[in-house]
Amino acid sequence: MEFVQRLITLRKERGLTQQSLANAIDLHVNQIKRYEAGTAQPTLDTLVRLAKKLSQFDESEIMVAKELLEGLILKHNAKRAFANQIQEAK
Repeated sequence: MEFVQRLITLRKERGLTQQSLANAIDLHVNQIKRYEAGTAQPTLDTLVRLAKKLSQFDESEIMVAKELLEGLILKHNAKRAFANQIQEAK
């Protein structure tokens, strides 16, 4: 699903109007209309604010997911370092 359709779907699923979404993320409603029409693209900062507002997760769930992701990254980095040590030993 492309960004435009995903934005519209998520906004409606959350019961938000374009105006209420704009207010919630401190943006002018015309900008939300442009995003949904596909005539403008949000900045990275705006994407983060949209994601936070439209997320289905609460803060505790986000923290758990972040901790799990950090653990997976550490595990991946450890495996990579081990593989590099083996390669260097050859």
